[in-house]
Amino acid sequence: MTRFKIMLSYWAILSLHAPILLAGRNIYRAPDANLPKIEIWQSDRPNQIYTLSDSHIRNFPLFEAYNEPYLLNRQLTTSTVTYRNHPEKSIATVELLNQAEEVVAQLLAGHASFKNFAILKKRDFNFKNHCGLIVLKFKHAPFVLKIFIESAQGFTKPYSKSFFQTSMFITGGTNRHLNGFTRLKNADNIAAKLKDYPAWKDKIELPRKWFWLPNHPQWLQITGYNIGNKAVQHKRIPAIFGIIADEIVAHPTKRVYRQDCLKICKDLDFISDPHYNNFRIEAETNKLLLYDTEHFPTLMGKYGSRLNATQKSLGWYIGLAHKYIDEQFGANKTYRQKRQRPGSIYSLY
Repeated sequence: MTRFKIMLSYWAILSLHAPILLAGRNIYRAPDANLPKIEIWQSDRPNQIYTLSDSHIRNFPLFEAYNEPYLLNRQLTTSTVTYRNHPEKSIATVELLNQAEEVVAQLLAGHASFKNFAILKKRDFNFKNHCGLIVLKFKHAPFVLKIFIESAQGFTKPYSKSFFQTSMFITGGTNRHLNGFTRLKNADNIAAKLKDYPAWKDKIELPRKWFWLPNHPQWLQITGYNIGNKAVQHKRIPAIFGIIADEIVAHPTKRVYRQDCLKICKDLDFISDPHYNNFRIEAETNKLLLYDTEHFPTLMGKYGSRLNATQKSLGWYIGLAHKYIDEQFGANKTYRQKRQRPGSIYSLY
């Protein structure tokens, strides 16, 4: 019954969402001179410039989530990488990096199967356009590789993606690609917060994670207007990047309870998504692992009191639905302008 209510809420949101996208703006309304706008192009195609003007665009995901000095410092630099549960075993770092380079080339060439990788998740990857997020497992080592690929054109079409990704843009002004930059720093923040909670610090672990860039990166060049109370600003972000992490094999019978996930994330001030699929009980160690560490405030924007006061999972999903409806249908001009003020998003760095 609970699952039915959750699905009913999502379908209700979807039914409300479609007419707004189809109807568009009234042609007799004067254009908003302060509407946030971005121009974006790929470094290898500087003459192909794409634009997006939309009130949901936010400053933090576009201009602050990619912290280049921090992320470059989180790359694999050791000659070997030890296995999480068997530190006596290791693999040469160059082998992991070479396989990552190889699989990206195969993805861009349109391949859908790979010699050195098994596909764990491909729902958010478009094999035709060679864009999106795909999760792969190294076949010869206990690690996974999350690959993020985005084009300038795809970046400016947030409403042409899946319902979930469209919702990310509406609630937080972000997308899968931008939120990918938050995963490593947020993992550090989660680990630091867990140390302050005796009830959790010895019961929850996080997999190790490293940032990866191809040897010859492609870049997305972004110019923003009327975003974050700034007239003009510029940013360069990778068009292709990856995250290498320990593989976590879930226990076949032991389950994680939704209520426990919600309680943990409330203690973490909801910097992590409490969805139970983000937690696993590891088969080999029986430890509870929080393995998806996207920065949830970036995804959702500022929380309302309804979300913070949630006591049960169903109430959490209802709160998310309310948040979505408020951002999409209840945002007047004053509120939209307030979203652009500095400090309108929880800090990450």
